[in-house]
Amino acid sequence: MIGGMKKSPNALAVALGTAALVLMALTPLPLSAAAKFAKVKLGSQQTETGKLEAKSVFTPETPIIAAVAQLEGVAAGTKITGDMHYQTPEGWIKPLSTTEEAKQGGDLTMNFRFSKPTKGWPQGNYKIVISLSTGEQQEITFKVE
Repeated sequence: MIGGMKKSPNALAVALGTAALVLMALTPLPLSAAAKFAKVKLGSQQTETGKLEAKSVFTPETPIIAAVAQLEGVAAGTKITGDMHYQTPEGWIKPLSTTEEAKQGGDLTMNFRFSKPTKGWPQGNYKIVISLSTGEQQEITFKVE
């Protein structure tokens, strides 16, 4: 007897099936692929088709400096931050930052637009760092001359 029941092919099959279901429930699911950057582009003006015209050198009077990040496999709720950094003799400072949350998962295109300061962009070296709350990040450097 097994557990107070007679041995029968049906009872044994039910017991084995139950054991298999318990094992499947205890086995962790495979992790989904982490979000990754497919492409990051920098520019100031969009073309007639809506694409960003790639550029890495800007003037102090450039009205908008924009970065576009194409992301793959982003989970809903992931926070995506775009930070603009300016290099000073003492090191990098972060004068501008913006964060958005992915409303849905999947492949996303994020647009970050930074407007010209009142007195124009100071000449020098800059970088935009785009980071995800998962720890992934990508940076792109540029100059204002």
